[in-house]
Amino acid sequence: NGQVVGIMMWNLEESSMTVYSDNDLEGTEFEWFIWNANEANIDGQGSDSENAYYSAEATYDQTYPNEADFACSGLSRVLDIVARTVYLQQIEIQEGWGLYSTFISPEDPSLESVLSGINLTIVKDEEGNVFWPSLGINSIGSLTDGEGYSIKANEVNMLEIAGDLVSSDLQMYIPAGWSFIGYLHQEAADASEMMSSLVDADNFVIMKDGSGNVYWPLIGVNTIGSGSGMMMPGQGFAVKVGQEDQFVYPDLTNLARIGTPSVSYPLHNYKKALNTGDNMVIGIPYNAWENIPNIGDEIAAYNSKGNLVGSVTFNGESTALTVWGDDSTTDEKDGLEIGENITLEIWKKSEDSIESLVIDSWSEGSNIYTSNGVSVVGNIRIDQFDDSSFELYPNYPNPFDVETTISFFVPKTSNVKIAIYDIVGNMVNELTNTNFEPGMYELHYNASSISQGTYFVRMEAGETTLTNKIDILK
Repeated sequence: NGQVVGIMMWNLEESSMTVYSDNDLEGTEFEWFIWNANEANIDGQGSDSENAYYSAEATYDQTYPNEADFACSGLSRVLDIVARTVYLQQIEIQEGWGLYSTFISPEDPSLESVLSGINLTIVKDEEGNVFWPSLGINSIGSLTDGEGYSIKANEVNMLEIAGDLVSSDLQMYIPAGWSFIGYLHQEAADASEMMSSLVDADNFVIMKDGSGNVYWPLIGVNTIGSGSGMMMPGQGFAVKVGQEDQFVYPDLTNLARIGTPSVSYPLHNYKKALNTGDNMVIGIPYNAWENIPNIGDEIAAYNSKGNLVGSVTFNGESTALTVWGDDSTTDEKDGLEIGENITLEIWKKSEDSIESLVIDSWSEGSNIYTSNGVSVVGNIRIDQFDDSSFELYPNYPNPFDVETTISFFVPKTSNVKIAIYDIVGNMVNELTNTNFEPGMYELHYNASSISQGTYFVRMEAGETTLTNKIDILK
């Protein structure tokens, strides 16, 4: 309880100390502290430096009757006392979602203690447990050494964690599929070298950081660490492996401190999509392109409402496009919902034009959004349009009973009207009648209010009118 029960001054010779108290100490373990006289009275007025006091670890002589626990009339002998070093890590928590970890094991690892000074909304672990202060929920409990955590913060915060150092060679269990891991080195290192043991064992699929950057050996992409290719202290990572495994970070002694990243180019035409804390990755191998874009062209992904959910610049190599799902902590729809179609387009830098991307085949997955999904394109092509080429695509599914998706392309800013008509030409439902910027769009149509039969979807834009037949079966 912090009561001082014995004290002595070190004089470079073996000395003795009597331990006593008015309270019953039987069986209580000794805690040792060292006061450093060199750090005392630093201001000449009796004030000690913050470095004047150290907690310490003692080693006991096991040939004596007693060791670390108090015994009335007992006798212990201390062989060595070593000051315990307290390590400090500062981690910048960004506003919004991110993945974080620490190489520190704090004395009080409870999330209430560790994150007490952070203005946050929620923390999630790999199993979906949460720390949600505003609701008084903490199903995570405490920090676990070697784990990563997904945090949504309300503002930029500087997190300081003090305690013992977690060994960088800590053995970590990685379950099959997705899990979060922490980064345990105190220096940044190349992601490809850090993950080499899993890659060499043919058990590594993909790794993502909190910003959606990836290390993906299958298609030769490494954009981890904001494009540096480096794993950084303070970052957490989502890792997917084929089978459960035991993982240990390699020692940094003989490893490169410079990453081997993929070449990256900034976005100019599209903004960066909102990080919602939940994403899926689409891989586009270089040899999947039927007509290869130019370096600097930009690829964008949209949800059914035409909202940007992902963007990346083509760098002349294989491409990893991260698309973001809906944020469950907000009321508005700010990303893709599970099962929603993903639409792709490309901005051609040299022509300052936008064209649709058509994926004819997938070698893995599809363009249907799944949380933590991984899809790989088999064949992709740029669908060439001229400035007057509006497109209305066949709805999917068709026939359908209640809901279907209608896709259309707008080559230039225009007012577009899309409506459903019956077989005699009466308008049944108007789906949209507004201005659209150039791009690919999707509309979800719910036909629960009309009877089964044959109808037509008509798109009107300027002098262009396009019509497709739809069939409703109930």
